[in-house]
Amino acid sequence: MRLRSFRALAPIAAATVILLAQSLRAQDSASARPEITGISHTAYFTTNLNKTIAFWHDLLGFDEFYHVNKPGTSQIRIAFIKINDHQYIEVFNEPSPDPPNMMSHICFTVRNVEQMRAYLRSRGFNVKPGNGKRTKTGDYGFEIRDPDGTHVEFIQPLPTGLELRDKGKFLPPHAHLARHLSRRFSRGQREKIHGLL
Repeated sequence: MRLRSFRALAPIAAATVILLAQSLRAQDSASARPEITGISHTAYFTTNLNKTIAFWHDLLGFDEFYHVNKPGTSQIRIAFIKINDHQYIEVFNEPSPDPPNMMSHICFTVRNVEQMRAYLRSRGFNVKPGNGKRTKTGDYGFEIRDPDGTHVEFIQPLPTGLELRDKGKFLPPHAHLARHLSRRFSRGQREKIHGLL
């Protein structure tokens, strides 16, 4: 009789164990930190856009490759300075709301923005539910504030987004050389070569 009862309960017990294991696995995947693959961009405020662009272009050799105008005007609101195919700087043509801090935000690239959103929500951050929102550059993204109130943005680059669409374009002349040198020579050798340029 007991053997029969055990056999009758065995499938129920097995199903319970499987469901419990799946539930724990789902919790682990929601709480595992998704991979951050790099820094996409940083953003700063400026009180003199022309001087700031001259600094990035004339002094450091980087070009403005895109801009967003202030609504209803031809005045630039945000200038985008391309550093390489995966990184750029946003320059906001407006005074900082929190001087002397001129930083607007930092943005990290992730493989899956919805996984990062779920992870941060599981850690108690107030993150709006995903709605397929695209950034002004055409990628999926969202932002939070760090404990000091600084905006921290996360994006998942899309093939139609600005970063991937303009890959290989608007690069300073030395960007291709730097990429080539990094593959061919050791760090010490690259430093010696860079000193000769």
